Amino acid sequence: MTTQIVASKLNGELRMAYVETTMLALLAFGSLLLLRRIDPGLDLASGARGTPPARRRLQTQRARIAAAAGGWVLAGVLLLPHATLILMSLVPPNTWTVEAFPPVLGLVNYGDLLSSAERLRPALNSLWMAAAATLAAVVVGVAAARLSLRRGGLPGRALEAMMTLPWAIPGTVFALALAAAMSVNAPWIGRFVLVGTLWILPLAYLVRSLPLTGRSIFAGMRQLDPRLEEAAASLGAGALRTVVQIVLPLLRPAVIAGAGLAFITMLGDFVTSIVLYTYDTRPISIEIQSSLRIQETGIAAAYGVLLMVLSAAAFIAWDDRAGGRL
Repeated sequence: MTTQIVASKLNGELRMAYVETTMLALLAFGSLLLLRRIDPGLDLASGARGTPPARRRLQTQRARIAAAAGGWVLAGVLLLPHATLILMSLVPPNTWTVEAFPPVLGLVNYGDLLSSAERLRPALNSLWMAAAATLAAVVVGVAAARLSLRRGGLPGRALEAMMTLPWAIPGTVFALALAAAMSVNAPWIGRFVLVGTLWILPLAYLVRSLPLTGRSIFAGMRQLDPRLEEAAASLGAGALRTVVQIVLPLLRPAVIAGAGLAFITMLGDFVTSIVLYTYDTRPISIEIQSSLRIQETGIAAAYGVLLMVLSAAAFIAWDDRAGGRL
């Protein structure tokens, strides 16, 4: 259904795209309500890891060798797509035809990618848009968590549910709805013309990353002792100073964990971007698709390796700062 929505939009059949979007949204909400009814305690966006099975020690040397060999084989199979991507990125254009293995390998594709400002633009777009959206999502998440836990009751639960809601909405549905909402200039109801500007994608990334950052921050905020803020207030600290010097340092692991997952997810986003991007704001995922369409497989693979490296670097950096919580 998501690909059909994109196809309808590209063919100019906007009314059909809106109908398909509505149907998909109803299916998504219906599924979410059904899951909630089956398991009222289910939390789809909390990132809970569950309880691992109990470890069992292998008694014989043969069993341990077989288990280790099986693990290495499985790891090799899982890494085959990454190895293939790296191999394809090293193949110069028009050099690999019918041979079983590339006859020529080199760094031509990486040279083309790094030597052209136009080719580097998608990577830079992805980096700054994902970073801006993640930072804004952290600010919104901290503010929403404080407001929700202070008010409590139904308003607090409603605010927390609103932070989770984007998780249940398919990316194509949300992107098309955002494009329709932000194509009219009506400031009195919060609608501005953002379609075609560089702000539409960061805004979409912001909303889509709220469940990842928000739920992590909500979980961290619940573990804080409210008496700490009361003590800070009794010593004359204002609300802003309390947040900066008391709340944020204690929330650091939760904030970093949620922000890291949100940044990595938005860095390679495709589903939302395909509906809202322009040529100047195209992210790296769209550039990969464009390169494949014009048969530049090596360049597309080089972009894929670059995205893989950026995502891995961000994951390692955030996981280290979050104390292994990612």
